[in-house]
Amino acid sequence: MKAIFKLIVVLLLLAGWTLAASAIFLVRTGDRSFVLIPKNRVSLQHILSQTYVDVRPWTIDDVMTHKAVVARLIQTGKADVLRHVVDPSSPQSIEAQLVEAMQREPATAPVPSELVPTPASAPTVVKNVKSIFDF
Repeated sequence: MKAIFKLIVVLLLLAGWTLAASAIFLVRTGDRSFVLIPKNRVSLQHILSQTYVDVRPWTIDDVMTHKAVVARLIQTGKADVLRHVVDPSSPQSIEAQLVEAMQREPATAPVPSELVPTPASAPTVVKNVKSIFDF
């Protein structure tokens, strides 16, 4: 009976930690610290891939691919953790440069059309074929 009670307690703790992890972003900053920011909504879809974010190696192109994290950093007033990404000589604020970077296209080269796979043609459907269930 004690073993079942311990198992239930452990399962409840794990479920609570999973729910808590799905409601926050844990952002690793450049000065060996972490920033916790709440998400807009609880998302159980990609708990691990969208909970921990390391912004130390980011460039300005990474801002566009991580719009949800950058938007929450701006909304919570913690956009200064991305000061290494923006241009320090620009007269615009960090927030304005980040918003501008989220709205533009990334500076990566497009994939050549010969490397993009073409979809296979749809299979032809043969009509009026009798099955074993037709009498």
